[in-house]
Amino acid sequence: MIESTQYDSFDLLNKIRKIEGNKYYCPEQLTQDELKKLQKLNDRLTTYETSIAIELKKQIKIAKRRVDNKSSLITGFNCTLNVEFYINKSNKYYINSTNNENIIMALEDSYCKLDWGWGIDDKNCHNDMAGRENHPMKDETHCYIYHGLYDHTDLHWNEILQIDYIGFTITTKLEYTNDNETF
Repeated sequence: MIESTQYDSFDLLNKIRKIEGNKYYCPEQLTQDELKKLQKLNDRLTTYETSIAIELKKQIKIAKRRVDNKSSLITGFNCTLNVEFYINKSNKYYINSTNNENIIMALEDSYCKLDWGWGIDDKNCHNDMAGRENHPMKDETHCYIYHGLYDHTDLHWNEILQIDYIGFTITTKLEYTNDNETF
């Protein structure tokens, strides 16, 4: 399951919340322009998910081949996807710093099989508001990462609207053991 992570130096959310409060806590309070901006973010993330899934599958295949090599000490692996959501220098909340303070939120998810079925680029609709009568997002299709952003974090809609760019990192960790030997 996709999970949120925060950094020790992370105080951007506190800054936004101090100034904005819970101005847009409910989607029903969002303007049409704000709803369009959120849909554009979802569309971008949907496109990114396809590319990321291709790279994840490549990494998993490589790691699996290394595990399957019986002459190797590699016995397992885990591929981790990190997604970081940033604001840029033109944003009124930007913090002039060399730390990770301009990251609104980071999400992390782990993969170790090629056929994960549920998650990134699974082509499922992850919209929690789907079908809700009179809900402004009821007819939208939400990708997995977008769903994680609003449902698996404590971000409010006004904070999600601050996102200017997104960074992705895929890390593969190999597990080594020599369990065939006794000492």
